[in-house]
Amino acid sequence: MLKCKCEQLGSMQNKSPAQRIVLTQHMFGLGGIDRVGCLLANGFSEAGFDVTLLVFGRGGPAEDTLLPLLDKEVRVVFLGGLSASRTVDLIRLAPKWVSWLRENSPDVVLSTCNNMNWISAAGVKLSGLKETKLILKTTNPVVRMSDRGVSGAFRKFWYSKAFSYAAKVLTLSDAETKLLRDQFPSAANRIDTVINPYVTPAMLSAERKKTFPEGHRIILGIGRFEPQKRMDLLIRSFAKLDIPAARLIILGDGPEKSDCIELADALGVGARVSFPGFVPDADAWLNAADMFVLTSVYEGLPAVVLEAMACNCPVLTTDCFLAARELISASEGCAIIENETPEAIAEQIRNTLAQRKPSKLRAVAEKYSVRNGVNSHIDHVRVLLRLQMD
Repeated sequence: MLKCKCEQLGSMQNKSPAQRIVLTQHMFGLGGIDRVGCLLANGFSEAGFDVTLLVFGRGGPAEDTLLPLLDKEVRVVFLGGLSASRTVDLIRLAPKWVSWLRENSPDVVLSTCNNMNWISAAGVKLSGLKETKLILKTTNPVVRMSDRGVSGAFRKFWYSKAFSYAAKVLTLSDAETKLLRDQFPSAANRIDTVINPYVTPAMLSAERKKTFPEGHRIILGIGRFEPQKRMDLLIRSFAKLDIPAARLIILGDGPEKSDCIELADALGVGARVSFPGFVPDADAWLNAADMFVLTSVYEGLPAVVLEAMACNCPVLTTDCFLAARELISASEGCAIIENETPEAIAEQIRNTLAQRKPSKLRAVAEKYSVRNGVNSHIDHVRVLLRLQMD
C-alpha cells in the first residue's frame, strides 16, 4: 500500500496560498537526487506546507522503492510516461507542465536538480504566473571542464536565462556558491548555499550492519553504472591490489553494469567482486565496510560520501566535487585520489586499509542530517514568502 496520494494530473488542496509548493523531478530514478526529493517533500509536508511532488515520467526504475517512502499527505502528480530520453520527455510533456501550473498557481516551484532547472524555469515563465517564486537547485557543476567552445557557451547561456527567472538559486557547498556568483554575476545576489538532506537517523545510529566472512577486507563502491561514475576504473584499480583478503562490492545498476561484470572476469578478479544491484539504503553496507571509494569524473556534493562518513567509513575519492578538499582533507582516515591511474589508486586503497578505522567521521556528517537539510530548504522558502507578503 502506497502512503502517498498519486494522481495522473490533479489540483492542490484548498489551503493557505502561502503553503503551496511543488517540487519537480523527471522520474523516480536510482540516483540520490530523487531520494533527496522525497525527503524534502516529506519535510515540507511535516512543516505544514501543501506539497506536490510533480514527476514528469511514470515508470522510473526506483518508483516502487521510493513511492512508499513518501508521507501520505504528499501528493504525487505524474504528467505522463517515460521514453528512452529525458530531453524528449521534458519537451514532450512541457505543455502539460505549463497547463498544470496555470490551473494550480503554486506559491513556490522548487527544481530538485540541474536536469530539471531549465524546464522548471520555462514552465513558470510560459505559464505567466507573476506571484510564483521559482527556486532552482544545482546538484552538479553548471559549467564543467568538458563544456568548451560552442557547447560550453550554449550551456552557460541557457543557465543564465534560467537563473534570470529564479527568485533563488541554491547550491550544495560554499565553494559552488562562490564559483556560480563569479560565473553568473547578474544572479549573484540570489545564489546561496543550502544543506542537502543526506544522512538519516539510521546511518547515525550505526545499529544496522551487514555480515561478511571473517577476515575479508571490504571495499565498497556505490552508484549508477555510467561513464560519469567510472566504475571500470574502480575495478581496474582493485585488480592491481595485492591483498587476497580484499573484496570489492559495488552497489547500483545502470547501462554499464554488464560490461563491468565482464571486465572483472577478464581481469581475473570476478570471484572477488560482487554486484548486488540497487540498494535504497546503504547504511548497513557502509557500517560493515572497511572503506568506500568514489571514482567519479564530476559530482555536486555526493550523498554517498556523507553517508559513508555517517557510518564512520573512511572515504577515498577523486577530486570530483568543489568541496572535496575542504571536506575530505580534514577528515580522519579520508583522502583525495591525486593520481588517477589504477596502480596509484590501488596503492592508496592499500594505505587506507592499513590504517585503523576512524571513529569521528560521524560528527562531520551530522551537519548533513535529514533534519538539518530539510530545515535549511524551508528557511530559504519562508524567507522568499515573507518578502512576497511584505
